[in-house]
Formats: sequence, C-alpha cells, structure tokens
Amino acid sequence: MNSLSAPLWIRCAPAAALATLLAGPAWGQNDITWLTFQQDNSLLVSDVSVGVGDVDEKDYATGDLNNDGWIDLVSVRKQPFTSPGRRTNVLFMNEMGSLVDRTSVYATGSDVPGDSGFASATNDRDVVIIDLDNDGWLDVVTSTTLSPGQPKSVSHPRVYMNLGESGGTWLGLYYEEARIPDWGTYPNMCGLAAGDVTGDGFADLYFSHYEQEALVDLNDRLLINDGNGFFSDESTARMTASMRGSSFGTSAVIRDMNGDGTMDVVSVSGSGQTGGLTRSSIAYNNASNEGFFNILQEPYQGAPYHVAAGDLNRDDLPDLIISDDGADRYLLNQGNDVFGRVNWSAAFTFGTTDLGFASNNLILDLNGDGWDEAVFCDVDVDLPGCTRRLQIHHNRGGTAGGGVTLREESGGGSWGATGLP
Repeated sequence: MNSLSAPLWIRCAPAAALATLLAGPAWGQNDITWLTFQQDNSLLVSDVSVGVGDVDEKDYATGDLNNDGWIDLVSVRKQPFTSPGRRTNVLFMNEMGSLVDRTSVYATGSDVPGDSGFASATNDRDVVIIDLDNDGWLDVVTSTTLSPGQPKSVSHPRVYMNLGESGGTWLGLYYEEARIPDWGTYPNMCGLAAGDVTGDGFADLYFSHYEQEALVDLNDRLLINDGNGFFSDESTARMTASMRGSSFGTSAVIRDMNGDGTMDVVSVSGSGQTGGLTRSSIAYNNASNEGFFNILQEPYQGAPYHVAAGDLNRDDLPDLIISDDGADRYLLNQGNDVFGRVNWSAAFTFGTTDLGFASNNLILDLNGDGWDEAVFCDVDVDLPGCTRRLQIHHNRGGTAGGGVTLREESGGGSWGATGLP
C-alpha cells in the first residue's frame, strides 16, 4: 500500500502547528539516538488556519476513504480545552503523499437543511474511521461535546456515510442525522470507540461521557448497529450501571482483552467537577451470551485521562498504557484468572522524565524493530496552562512475554528522537 511512511498524528491542544512527520532510519537498540523525523510542511496543502498555523484543539483519524491505496486524514476541531466553542472539521485527502484539504469538494453533504457537513461548526472531541455498513467504504463518526442550546445535528455525535463511487469518481462523505438516536439533551460525549460487540459482523459504538456542565448525567453509552449503519441505544440492556459509570469519561477502547473471541470495552473516568469516580475499567463481554457484559474489572485507579491497548512485550496479549494527571502508567497482560479476567501486572511508571497531565496516547512501533513504543501527548485537555511536549517512550525490547523497558532516551533532541518541533 502506498502511504506516508510511519505518520505520527496525535492531539496536542492547543497545537501550534500541524506537521507531516516522516520516520527516518532507526539506529540499533543500544544507541541513544534511535529515531529521526523529517518535518516537511509542504506536504500539508491547506489554508494556514486549518493547517500548519492551526491553534485549535484537534483529534485525528486515518484511513483510505476513497479506496485509492493512499491513507487519508480527518481532523476534527474545537476551541481548546473544556469549552463550548465550535469549529469546522477538515478532510485531508492523500494525493500521492501530499495531504490536501478537500473538505469543500467531498465533505459538505448533509440531509439536514442548512447543514454543510464538515463545514458546519461543531464541538467534536474524538473521531473514528470505520466501515459501518460493510459496503467496503470507510465511514466517519465524531463524538461531540459541550453544545448547550444547539439542535441535535450539532449537539449529538455525527455519522458521515461514505457514498462510494460512480463512474470511477469518489462521491465523498454525507452527514445523516437519523443514524444516532436522540438523547433528549445535549449528551456531552467525549471519547469514542468502535467495534463489533455483538458478533454480528457490524461495528457498534461506545461513547465516554463526562458530567461537566451536563444537564443530564447519561454516563457512558453503548450504541448497537442494526447492520445498515443506524444505531440504537442498548446501554442499560447490555451493561450494568457500574460498568457505564463515569465522572469525566474521556477515552474508550473496544478490544478482546482476555482472548475469548468477544470484544470487551475499556474506558477511563477522571476526576471532574461533579464527582470523583477515577478509574480505568474493563467491561468483559460474556462469551456465552455475546453482546451482553457480565464482569467489571478496575485494573487501575488514580486520575486517568486516556487509555490505549496494544502488545508491548510481544506475547500476543493486549497491554494498557494510561495517561494520568500524576505519573503515566503501563500495565502488562499476564493471562487470565479462573473467571476470565486479565491478571494485570503492577501499574509501572515511565521514570523521572514523566511530566504529568497527559491526554491522548498511542501504542505503535515507530522504528520498525517489532517492539511497540508508548506515545503521550503531554497536555491537560481540560484546563489551559500546559506548554510542554510530546513524550515518546522508547521500547528497548527484551524477552517476549517478559518485562519491557520503556523510557525516554537521553540522546539528540534530549530524548533520542530527533527532528520533532
């Protein structure tokens, strides 16, 4: 597949610039400088206000939207931090390695009178790209927050269906309001995860809710796909209230955590203005009654703000990294107990370079050595005042299934990854 080589996109709010970062050659595991990036802003073609000069909060998702073999980029935007300020979103199409703003061409369609799709200002805080109706074309879902007094089309999550192609020409994305149910209040969602929890082959949606300034405490919500990309809220029928509880829910993951063949839900709740439910939790899917969740586990308590799952020690078991107001953490999956719950390691820290107050995080192999790194956007997404940087914790490898060393190196750029702004 043709694509940008190892692109790294992560929300850092507010961002001073949006750069295309190309991974260069990696050095040996024992060398201090282990990763090099080359910044080339010429590969981002857009108005400066939504490109390299964009100062608003952003979240990103990538996928080949027009099935041409090149990975495209969706940027959802809002006024920084916990605020009601709305912004327009941006569709960057990958045209042979250059990301070109094609919002006006492919992403302004809507079935709501007066609405212009991506070009209508919304307060989006998360986005996923996934095929919702299994037609072979990727669709886009956004999670919308803090929109009091706005109509459903603005206050609720939005689904943009991919229209496919006609005569070899891609027809773009089209917003359809009825695909998400009406909660009767602005729902104040934040985190968003997609995955098939019922086993019918169609992606369902899980939304993390936070109570700040909400009129109604909806808690997290599980939406089930009818097979055509229309969703119904079946939260209370499939999950207990404890599983969905949140005070400042900002992140979620749908993944099979215990290897039983069913998709579980991982979520985090930080401490907000309205409560102190602080935890990272897992709602386990019942393998004997798929789609209904029967076990709740809380592998970490603290002040978590974001969670990602991935295999840190190459044992084919999903581990966790957690952004925390204090020290960020990682937990290793050590197999299951007799009840089918994961046996977790201690919640390890990343050492003395941790700066605290992190938001989005990623698990991915940056230097192609087969060992996934832990990447943290080091900013408080709730309140202004953070002027820190992206943290990349190098995975120095080890024995598959054993412990790992994750740390910021002390080489070029003061942390071993050179070329980052």
